[in-house]
Amino acid sequence: MKTSSLGLGIELCPSGIRIAVMNTSGVLLHSEGVTCPERVETLGAYLTKLIRTIPKELKPYLKACAVNDTSEVLIACNQKGEPLGNSLKGLSWSPNNEEPINQSLLEASRTSKMAFAVNSACYLVNIYGSNILLRYESDWVTGWLTGEWKWGEESNQIRLGWNPKKRSWPSIYEKLQFEQALPLVVESGKILSTIDPSLARILQIPNELKIISGTSAAKATILASDQKKDCGVTFLGNRLVITKLIQHADKGIDDEGYSLENFFYYEASSSVATSLLKNVFMQENLRELSRQINPELESGLILKEISLGGQQFSIIDKNLKEVIVTRPISDSLYIHAIFENIARVEKQVWQKLVLKGIPSPKHIISIGYEAINPQLRKIRERVTGLQIKSARTLPAKGLAQLALNAISKTKKKWLSKKNISH
Repeated sequence: MKTSSLGLGIELCPSGIRIAVMNTSGVLLHSEGVTCPERVETLGAYLTKLIRTIPKELKPYLKACAVNDTSEVLIACNQKGEPLGNSLKGLSWSPNNEEPINQSLLEASRTSKMAFAVNSACYLVNIYGSNILLRYESDWVTGWLTGEWKWGEESNQIRLGWNPKKRSWPSIYEKLQFEQALPLVVESGKILSTIDPSLARILQIPNELKIISGTSAAKATILASDQKKDCGVTFLGNRLVITKLIQHADKGIDDEGYSLENFFYYEASSSVATSLLKNVFMQENLRELSRQINPELESGLILKEISLGGQQFSIIDKNLKEVIVTRPISDSLYIHAIFENIARVEKQVWQKLVLKGIPSPKHIISIGYEAINPQLRKIRERVTGLQIKSARTLPAKGLAQLALNAISKTKKKWLSKKNISH
């Protein structure tokens, strides 16, 4: 069997790690996942085990690899990339932390999009000092693959304050000696380096494997979708983020969106976050209580300004009269009301994009925490009026596609220069 060049995509999310191997025809040849490690120092071991599941007959054809994450967890590490602290879940700031937070830095987080990430960065700098590296999980894994921890993929850094239009960090970071902890920002889909040779031997993959800067899970999902123009993506995590592909940037949109792979993406976010449900319910209990919900019926409750872990589930509607400010006795009723609130906010955010002239999607691909929860999906369909699908392998497959596209572009440029020289 003749095998073409293969791309490897690695997706890190709150529930686990998934890899995908794809060929240049877009055929998924291998996919595997494991649960998320609790300790950051074991992350490399988990990845090693996962990559070793790739069939031996495919490994020689691996040409490029890209990584992304949806956990939004910042890792503090020393200049050699060695993590400071041992818990992947415990390295982010929360309102329960008693460590003092630099108020000047907090002033830089003027938008809800930045607040969670900047608070996390402040927390880590206060603990470990400014002579550290701050890297999102996917950027740390990119460092693990290359042996260099200097890079940070652009879509990750936007939530930390990076301005993609000006290509700069907020000036206040430099004044407070905060900027030195931040990565060298690179655009999505760029060739960074080849894999570290010693790691290649351990993983039993080619030394020539190119490491490519990844992209967000939402945009990777769209890249892997067969219906790119008709779909939208909703990411359920520390924030609710929606992404829609459009072919050109209309006036007023290009200030908020950015391009990748010849398409333009627009993201709008809300502080509603399903991952914060983990602060209230264990996942097993959440699933069991969810099964008690009839998603076709209204809960009869509207939650406004209900705080979970410092974030709010809120609906921006001054005409709302039914408001509860205390938690109902029934846990399933409480979850039912929260699910409806998530759906209402999601509907509002999609409507905001339509008002900007962006066509409404025909269906939504849902990724992130509880994206596969059937009761939440049905409630969201009822409230938004849109068909909602869940995706398990699409983000990793899209990353494999992104990686292959990167080396294909480089090859075309090389051939073009060669033809010109002749």
